Amino acid sequence: MYLIPLLCLQMTFEVISRYGFNSPTKWGFEVSIFLMGMFALLGGGYGILHKSHVSLDIIYGRFSERGKAILDIVTFPLFVIFAMMLVWLATKWAWSSTLILERSTTVWTPYIFWFKWMLPIGGFFLVLQRLAKLLRDVRFVISGTGQERK
Repeated sequence: MYLIPLLCLQMTFEVISRYGFNSPTKWGFEVSIFLMGMFALLGGGYGILHKSHVSLDIIYGRFSERGKAILDIVTFPLFVIFAMMLVWLATKWAWSSTLILERSTTVWTPYIFWFKWMLPIGGFFLVLQRLAKLLRDVRFVISGTGQERK
């Protein structure tokens, strides 16, 4: 969330430079992609923590809190398979980019290998946060108590 104000400042600067002074920057477009990309890729775990991801409420909403926790426990292995494949494949992709010190093909040509590491790092954060949620769900199903299910 701290990246959004930076993105707003950068975009404001770009608009003023482009339309106010007729002097667009070479780096504005890619910096906005980097900032928004980091926000999206690294924010997934935060989204799980605050239950802000989209769910199919037509089905999920019909369950009690205990039923939702059980459903989340049952579907956890599917999530882990998906997330670990994401982390594994994205790590291979980022590593190959790092080996060649990959650059963008635009006029500015910044290094982009570092940005590709945001995907496996974000995937790892997703797994960690989902594991924490699994532990809360298991505690809730067994004891019926605990913090509010998120």
